[in-house]
Amino acid sequence: MRLPLLSALFLATMASCQERQAPVVASSGSASKAIKEPASNSRLYSKGREEQLIERLYNEQVEAESGLKKLEQELQDLYQRRGDSTRATTEFIAINKQYYDEAAGYASPIRDSQLRLQISRRLEESLKGFDSKKAQLEAWLGSIDRNNASIGDLHRALKVLVTLSMMERFQRTDEPPMAPMQHYVADQEMLMRQLRDSVNKK
Repeated sequence: MRLPLLSALFLATMASCQERQAPVVASSGSASKAIKEPASNSRLYSKGREEQLIERLYNEQVEAESGLKKLEQELQDLYQRRGDSTRATTEFIAINKQYYDEAAGYASPIRDSQLRLQISRRLEESLKGFDSKKAQLEAWLGSIDRNNASIGDLHRALKVLVTLSMMERFQRTDEPPMAPMQHYVADQEMLMRQLRDSVNKK
């Protein structure tokens, strides 16, 4: 299994995210393009918009960072091989289950009670043997499902950490000056005084 390799890559990449002060990005002097260029057909402040921004930021960083790109390639390869690794097992279980379900009904019309009981016991004995095999197979399927869930959690956490570094860099380099707002507030206050004076004169 390649899961240990993926786990190591995840841990190494997440550790590097926590240690880095600023991510390696294509643009050197300003914020990421993914931050400054809103995607089309998206509404600001919507949940979809927020998720889309994270994905766009992360994808941008993947293109700029060889370690992330390698990790994403490993993930895609693993996801694509899931069906190949489990298909035979799921089909094997389904076919056997179908057989035992049909066999019980197929034998039920046997009129000879002793023969019917003999067949029923034989089916039950065989089913117990299959159930033992099935339990082992389903344990592996369960491990695959649990590992996939853990990988999904780690992948999502990694995306947050990577993009958080990008956003913190954006906050440092692109914070707007307060002067325009200060001037605007001063103009508002001046106009309010003028209006108040005009109202008081009436």
